[in-house]
Amino acid sequence: MSSQPDRPFEDPREALKVRLTSIVQGLEPVARTDRVVYRVAGGPPGKRLETVTEVSGTGELKASLLDEMAGIARREKTSKLPERETSTLMRSILESGLLDEGDTGEGFLPDSVIASITVETDGVSVTKHFLADERLRSAQGRELSSALRKLHPLLDRISRRALNTMTSQDKRG
Repeated sequence: MSSQPDRPFEDPREALKVRLTSIVQGLEPVARTDRVVYRVAGGPPGKRLETVTEVSGTGELKASLLDEMAGIARREKTSKLPERETSTLMRSILESGLLDEGDTGEGFLPDSVIASITVETDGVSVTKHFLADERLRSAQGRELSSALRKLHPLLDRISRRALNTMTSQDKRG
């Protein structure tokens, strides 16, 4: 029996680039398993913040929020992202160069608020981490890569829009 695998392991970045290219070029339809997850989490105990915004290739949007400082217990919401915005997101990920970056961006000070972007499809995923706070990034000399400078504002906008509907319910309450 050979100790070599039947098929070599694929680099997840290359597998994701091939899949996203096929989607963007219209060669393959998007699927629910094509996902982008934007997560911001951290802070010391009792002051934790965690937001997760997940967009599937079919536009299903799931958002969750936990903000201990504001006294907001975990909340979740689902909605639908317009097809055009979902397509723009998939194209932006491909064109940003995020899948060309090898550095995962890990190694942060304890209690830092860390953001991450995860791109996944069919069990293959790539995650890029970065400091969520611009001032801390600058102070620690951890500037955003070119890809993150392109993607972060887009994902942040989608996330804020989804999360604002949750917190605006509190203000009306």
